[in-house]
Amino acid sequence: MKTMLYSLTLLVFISLVSCETVHYNNPEVRRLAAKIEIVEGNLPADKYELLGVVEGVDCSATWYTKSTSEGAMQKIKAEAAKLRANALINVACENTGMSWKYNCNNSVTCFGDAVIIHKQDKGMPLTSDK
Repeated sequence: MKTMLYSLTLLVFISLVSCETVHYNNPEVRRLAAKIEIVEGNLPADKYELLGVVEGVDCSATWYTKSTSEGAMQKIKAEAAKLRANALINVACENTGMSWKYNCNNSVTCFGDAVIIHKQDKGMPLTSDK
């Protein structure tokens, strides 16, 4: 009984600290993520539709490899692609250091707003027919 309780506790712990996964094995998510543009600056609220806030974490489980903002940006784009966004706005990245949540010795986390930009306007190169 004690061994079973120990095994169950270990299984729960491992599932809680497992690394984040993004569906890179889905070719459509990869294709859409490659097309997502990061839009800097202020965008008038009537020019886009907010789909949701997305997070991307680049996680390094070892001390001798470093997490990068480029890795976190790839993940945030994949998350935005799953929402069918064509752009990300209000993107910010930070070095979040050690993360028990993702089982990382060091990590970089990016957040942003996944949006669909509807119109081709000056300074807004994206379009969507949705």
